Amino acid sequence: MSIALDEGQVNLKSLVQILEQAFVSCTLNERGDLASFTESGVKVMLQFDSDKMTVSLASLWGLKPISEVDKLRFVNRLNDTIVVVRFSMTSQGSLWCDHQFQIKGGLNQRWFVFEVKRFAEICRGAVTVNSDFIE
Repeated sequence: MSIALDEGQVNLKSLVQILEQAFVSCTLNERGDLASFTESGVKVMLQFDSDKMTVSLASLWGLKPISEVDKLRFVNRLNDTIVVVRFSMTSQGSLWCDHQFQIKGGLNQRWFVFEVKRFAEICRGAVTVNSDFIE
């Protein structure tokens, strides 16, 4: 296996294959445009936009029933203190964590696996430290 994929070889299927070679079991949805897996106890969704050559990682967490203002303060505090992952609140009041990066010129497979694992670890750490807010 080559450690790098050319830009033209990168797609959702190849990303899933890289993760499975790293012992991360993935599931594709029926349309084949979204993969999901659990890493470090965190359910992660993976999408690939071939037009923008962008990989998106996301995780969704339930928030305890507190006021919307307190939820927004919590989300803003996460964004002020944690880098790499962006935090936001969905219209249903859940915590949305995401991270995007572009694949220009190719992809180092080891870096990709590292980046996925780092995303999951950062999400897990953020919700563990702030468990008072997480359902």
